[in-house]
Amino acid sequence: MTENERIKEIRKAKSLTLEKFGERIGIKKGSLSQIENGITNPSEQTRRSICREFNVNEEWLRTGKGEMFVQRSRGEEIAVFLNEIATDDQSFRARLVSVLARLSSDEWNLLEQMAQKLTGRDAPAPEDEFKIEAEELARQLAEEKEPAADSFASPDTASDSKMA
Repeated sequence: MTENERIKEIRKAKSLTLEKFGERIGIKKGSLSQIENGITNPSEQTRRSICREFNVNEEWLRTGKGEMFVQRSRGEEIAVFLNEIATDDQSFRARLVSVLARLSSDEWNLLEQMAQKLTGRDAPAPEDEFKIEAEELARQLAEEKEPAADSFASPDTASDSKMA
């Protein structure tokens, strides 16, 4: 399989059209089509954009060796997710996270119980280290973006505003 074919495979794995994939890496649909069809080769900038935007293993992209995607830790996945939704605060994901950020401890417990019933199994207890890491990431993101009142709120801030 050629590098051009691997690029098409990434796009298909992400279920994106030529246009949407191209938008995310900063090239036009026609240029991407030419790359995928082997008419032209990707530039270094295009390779870097694909790897960065889609978490692709550069070695796999160039040679086909290794795994297609780089494995991220749970904390890295959360950081990437929060960064994505922070840049599009009108998306459903951003609105959902905003609602979740305002839940009280009791509401979180109720949500966990409902999730357990839906899946038919007990949810694992969160690890303290993971919980602290997630809270720190959320706080850093909130500080960087300085969101409007309706955007992100930490659970502590959200609880305080409910009491007011």
